[in-house]
Amino acid sequence: MRELPPLPRPQPAQAKLDPTLHALVAHYLEMPGLSLTASQARRLCGMADIDLAACERLLERLVNDRVLTKTPDGRYRRAA
Repeated sequence: MRELPPLPRPQPAQAKLDPTLHALVAHYLEMPGLSLTASQARRLCGMADIDLAACERLLERLVNDRVLTKTPDGRYRRAA
């Protein structure tokens, strides 16, 4: 099994990010093979208080930061 590289450590500006964003990153750190849809990520991280679109925006932010990748079938995985 190929070992995945570690996720980048948060920079000072990132340290003030929304706790929900940190929760998402923590789940992907703890489970490197994790592959979730936005709906599944929303439930896993206990984001019932935000709508699905807001969850997708957080996930896309992590894709843009190259922490996650999005598969063709819409799942979010840890970037290799």
